[in-house]
Amino acid sequence: MSSHELARQAMARAENWAQKFAGCNTSVACGSGVVHVSCAGHATAQSKENVNGRIVTELHVDEEVIQLQQLAEKQHRYGTVTIEILERLAACVGKPQTQLVINPQGCPHLTLQDLARLRERGWSVGGIGGGASQADSAGNNNQHATRVLKRCSQDRSHFQKVEASVVMSPASTEEVSRIMKVCFEHSIPVTPSGTRTGLEGGSLQILPGVMLDMSNMSQVLELMAEANLVRVQPGVEKLQLNNWLKKYGLFFPVDPGSNACVGGYASTGASGTLSMRYGTMRDNVRTMVVVLSDGRVMKTRSLAVKSSVGYNLHQLLMGTEGTLGVITELTLEVMKIPPAVMASRACFPTTRLVTEYVSKLLSSGLSNQLARAELLNAQAMACVNKYDGTNYPIAPTLFLEFHGGNLTEVQLACDTASKIAASLGAKSFDSTTDEKEINTMWQARRNALFAAFRARDDYEHKHRLKVFVSDVCVPPYELSNAVAETEKEFEEKKIHCPIAGHVGDGNFHCLIPYDPEDKSEAETVKALNDRMVMRAIKAGGTASGEHGVGIGKMKFLEAELGPVAMDIMRKIKHALDPKGILNPYKVFTPLVCEH
Repeated sequence: MSSHELARQAMARAENWAQKFAGCNTSVACGSGVVHVSCAGHATAQSKENVNGRIVTELHVDEEVIQLQQLAEKQHRYGTVTIEILERLAACVGKPQTQLVINPQGCPHLTLQDLARLRERGWSVGGIGGGASQADSAGNNNQHATRVLKRCSQDRSHFQKVEASVVMSPASTEEVSRIMKVCFEHSIPVTPSGTRTGLEGGSLQILPGVMLDMSNMSQVLELMAEANLVRVQPGVEKLQLNNWLKKYGLFFPVDPGSNACVGGYASTGASGTLSMRYGTMRDNVRTMVVVLSDGRVMKTRSLAVKSSVGYNLHQLLMGTEGTLGVITELTLEVMKIPPAVMASRACFPTTRLVTEYVSKLLSSGLSNQLARAELLNAQAMACVNKYDGTNYPIAPTLFLEFHGGNLTEVQLACDTASKIAASLGAKSFDSTTDEKEINTMWQARRNALFAAFRARDDYEHKHRLKVFVSDVCVPPYELSNAVAETEKEFEEKKIHCPIAGHVGDGNFHCLIPYDPEDKSEAETVKALNDRMVMRAIKAGGTASGEHGVGIGKMKFLEAELGPVAMDIMRKIKHALDPKGILNPYKVFTPLVCEH
């Protein structure tokens, strides 16, 4: 498909979007370099053409990805990976044989002679396309390379996988700095990545270049117990960290559903089930070490609890999804494990009553004890029972958890919550202090995404099915209407809509199982999500409460933030990443390349 045809189609979609949501100021300025791409459909295409020097073979590539690749081709911003650049990159790490993985299909400028040189040195060369790569067919049966490339070519978003071209696994800040200096000099795109649990395509490598796999930087470096601080590398995972902290009577309170790495949490501004009590990732990181696009290393702030010195670069770099810098170290705030914990389940006749119950709880004076308030609607409860083998009532349910200094304190809070539930007509209210029962309940909540497939009778074909995950967040007083309108619309369209959410802070997720090969169904799901997001923005909310922007939420940014904010963010991006090499074409499209 030609550049002109892709641009024409993008313009047509943008015009359609503007007609559906008048006043959103959504447009496409083709060729200007400032493009607000609106892709309302999920249509996928099979492409075998060379897109910006990259051959994509036998993969269904999302239309959004193709458009961004085509825009990059028009702007001629980036260099290409050659054998000379690979040799310089290899010199940046201590063990290039395992820390550098090359996909020949993603590096079409490598010749057969180049690949032979790589094999002679014992470097990892593999391919994940429709068959063996040229290197594989020549005898390089590198299972390590193939395994790494496969893992780094997909995440948990609804987007199709996109082949990674070069994957590097640095072990230290110094190695990241050396890699960035080489990539900056040659204008090679760099995509930071972690455990691949993202839901918006933010770590997909849509342009050929270097993917920084930070998952191997997974050491806990230092515990400052007297200050309740722990210094870690970005690849440290949540469960790994909490298991390590437990022996000191501490835990890290940021609790998204996935067992992802803390660097990814910081990159997306994650939150999770405990944010209403302990805050989000933005509230629980004291300082970070970040490598900038040109390889310079900076610390974002001091260890002091507060500071009024200079611009708040720390918060500026939080939640930027690898577009302004690469996080290589974090100092996290940790908490004492609460002495007493009690969990409850409150079941109601309708989802609206659950959301009204949340509002009552928030105004009841229980904020010091109420740590979690998680909604699962009736569809989600049915899915959880099928997936986890639980036998919970299939009714709109609120999972609650209370933390306190002693059992009496949490029991009093639980009794208050029970009385409020009864006043609203709750069908049941069950509580427990048994650790096993509490863990079973929260594991069921964390599994809601995977359980959502069970909403469909044809879930046994799950190799084909995907789950589209929404992430709107509204002011708590708007929650009841937002959830009720969403359930009503999905019911009218006969689309399954399990809902799970951190409703204590107004954030809820629709976990929509759908068949991406059914174009009509995919279009309907996308349209329903678009309307849900625009309703949330109109109500004073946001398109993404915790998953980030990535590719999936790009089209909503200007509607939410306005053109002035978009202009300022682009200028910040250009100031910190003048060549636009850091996770390019994510969050928003860049300013036109000045050189």
